[in-house]
Amino acid sequence: MEKNLRKFRTIAIILVIILIALIAFVGIYGKNLNAFKNLIPDYSFGMELEGSRQLKFVVDTTSEEKEVYVDEQGNVLGEVKTEEDEGVSLETEETSEEAEGPAEEITETNTPSYATETRTIKKNEDGVLTKDNFEKTKKIIQTRLNKQGISEYNIRLDTVTGDMVVEVPDDENVNIVYQLVQTKGNIQIIDHQTGLILIDSSHVKKVEAVYTSDQSFQTFLQVTFDKEGAEKLKEISNQYVEVKDETGESTKTYVEVTLDGEALLTTYFGEELEAGIIQIPMGEATTDVEEFKALFETTQYLANIMNNGQTPVVYSLNSDNFLKSSITDTQKLVFTIILVVALVIASIILIAKYKVKGLLAAISNIGFIALTTIVLRYTKVTITLNSIIFFIAMVVLNIIFLKMYLKNMQKLPESEAYVETLKHYYLSIIPVGVVAIIFTFMANATISSVGMIVFWSMFIQVIYNLAITRTLYLGQNKAK
Repeated sequence: MEKNLRKFRTIAIILVIILIALIAFVGIYGKNLNAFKNLIPDYSFGMELEGSRQLKFVVDTTSEEKEVYVDEQGNVLGEVKTEEDEGVSLETEETSEEAEGPAEEITETNTPSYATETRTIKKNEDGVLTKDNFEKTKKIIQTRLNKQGISEYNIRLDTVTGDMVVEVPDDENVNIVYQLVQTKGNIQIIDHQTGLILIDSSHVKKVEAVYTSDQSFQTFLQVTFDKEGAEKLKEISNQYVEVKDETGESTKTYVEVTLDGEALLTTYFGEELEAGIIQIPMGEATTDVEEFKALFETTQYLANIMNNGQTPVVYSLNSDNFLKSSITDTQKLVFTIILVVALVIASIILIAKYKVKGLLAAISNIGFIALTTIVLRYTKVTITLNSIIFFIAMVVLNIIFLKMYLKNMQKLPESEAYVETLKHYYLSIIPVGVVAIIFTFMANATISSVGMIVFWSMFIQVIYNLAITRTLYLGQNKAK
């Protein structure tokens, strides 16, 4: 009875390993529109394996004639408004109630007592185009890319012309990179009726993406101002409000929240804002989780842009080229065949020396490889040439573990053999684990990729060999 139970357990585990291998190497296919698609995520390959996009950005030289407000010193205090739009009620941290009823006609506030003049407004004033500002802009863009989780990139800057070439993987993040580089990050609150600047970016303390989830999801871009900005916000929240006269007729004055001159929100205030925080609704409330996630991610990278300072220099995209990997598909195929042949040879050696137990070890090793590759897909670890080499090294170490385990089983009962193997094997690779953890948190994508590959391989190896490999040998406790 015990022997039959052991056989049944062994067969069941082998079937589980085969299932894991099929999922990893073949996939799980489901219908998507009119075609079948693999539901397992694709690998995230690095630029050296998958190719890259080379984005060239140049200093924006455009300019525009605008009527602006100027003070006595000639400083621009805002652009004179030529059109007026209707506003919407604002949901703030203090209140979530929206104004009811139809939008009222906007009435202008008193015209500010500043001079107006027509000026040529350049995207980049001549005095801004210096080597120091080019380098400062590059550092801000690097910070934005890092905060966005785009760790693999190359930036080349021409400190004379200011031209910047950004090389990134050819994936879904390319459009985000456009925004991260081209957005200056200047957030302002202006008088919607006149265009006069009320609060500028110098008073912004923090910007973050937040959301509420009651019966639906609503995403907000939450802006927190410094002490002086909070006082100004409190003041304008008492000024830009809805006022009713003796006849009950309502009049509203609006503010506009802008990013690089583009309106994010036009609103009036329902009550005094004392906390120095304003929440900008991003899109409509939704019950669709996927739609919410997409909107929240967009809001997060907007917050990322605003949180890391304004770029002194504004860039525009000049060209976008795809660069093929120097490693051809034929070379990849040959390399894969060599690895498979090496794995087969290692399996044959185990089987020749340890017979049935060697065969079980070879099957177990295939399962370990398959499970690790699945985890690497779901964790979106960037696969680079160096990390592949270290992955192969981890497979070799797993084979060494299995060989040590089989050797110990020749002279010890199964339970003692496993403990003995753990003692010698994992104590010897502790330094590898420490280095892997350190590498994982490195900013450089090549180094962090190696760290994550080694970390996940070691983690899976511990769990997998305890749950799967050891169970394959349970009951085989005849010491020799």
